[in-house]
Amino acid sequence: MGTLSILILLGAINALGLAVLIGRTPANRQANRLLACLLVLVALRLCIYVLGFAGAYDRHPGLTFLPLDLSAGFAPLLWLYVRAITGRLPARWWAHLLPAAGQFVYQLACFLLPADTKWTWYTTGHLHGVEPLAMAAILCAAVGYVLACWRDQASYQHWLDARFADREPWRLTWLRTMVAAFALLLLAAAGAGAWNLLVRPIDYLGRTPVMFAFCLLAYVLGLLGWRHGGQVYPRQVDPRHGEAAGDAPDARTDYAALAAGFTQRIEAEGWWREEGLTLGEVARRLGTSERSLSRALNDGAGRSFNASINAMRVRAVQAAMVQPGESRDLLALALDHGFASKASFNRAFREVAGTTPSQWRRNNRQNGRAADSGALAGEH
Repeated sequence: MGTLSILILLGAINALGLAVLIGRTPANRQANRLLACLLVLVALRLCIYVLGFAGAYDRHPGLTFLPLDLSAGFAPLLWLYVRAITGRLPARWWAHLLPAAGQFVYQLACFLLPADTKWTWYTTGHLHGVEPLAMAAILCAAVGYVLACWRDQASYQHWLDARFADREPWRLTWLRTMVAAFALLLLAAAGAGAWNLLVRPIDYLGRTPVMFAFCLLAYVLGLLGWRHGGQVYPRQVDPRHGEAAGDAPDARTDYAALAAGFTQRIEAEGWWREEGLTLGEVARRLGTSERSLSRALNDGAGRSFNASINAMRVRAVQAAMVQPGESRDLLALALDHGFASKASFNRAFREVAGTTPSQWRRNNRQNGRAADSGALAGEH
């Protein structure tokens, strides 16, 4: 077994190991099992090249069409994983895996053919007809699934912003990284396929970079999935669920005035100080529906619930920082005014003030000293 075969074998083994670890994670069981299945399929795809670089297909031609390539299931499984993390799986979700099942049946049928018939079909109809068409179909479908992954995670982010004042624990940067890594692999595979069809054929060795990209993808998906597999995320639900008919949007509603009234009440009551504040809880206290409150803030104030609450907190921290004798560190101030973490405080402060908390404090202290000096000079 050569060096290339050993390196790719290590990638396959690690993919399988991570699949086992992720599949055994008790939280998010459905999502984790989907990701584990994806890693198993990647490992099987890598095994084709492990066998190839080891010379197994040359010594045993009967291994041709060994049903290890189920790449039609890669993108659907990734999308189903994103859906399972961010909400619920669609009805008849298993139908998205039928192309991979068809791919398996085709390879198995070819694998069971007599040796001479198998080789003749492989070198003629398969290589020059079935494989290019199947690759094009898989890549085109994968593009659609990647776009769906990005759309669904972005929709979930907006849903979180609309309903939670403290959403730092559920920030899905890692999930976007997984989708981006898959998209890069898709570009690499598409580039190699286009070169093979339009420029000149790529031999078995020439496809090695794509296989190493598969190994890297397995590490990215496996490690990120394992690290975050135990985090439980809020279930995304239909925002209209459970609302009365009277809560339906009215074109005559003055959402700006409604938002101003809601905001004034929230600030006056000091609810923004509460860690873990949710849209539902605030709507209940205001005597309105989640939908009405969310629309008032978005359409009337131009801010999500998350941004509105954090803007109140930032203004309160700013007011505290310019108080005479205020010497507490920034984290203590942030926690005292409702922020759950330093990361959420820094992000919200920059969005509101356009600068970091420490820089804002330095600037305003300097301005305060300058104002005091000017006042003293005027007295003289």
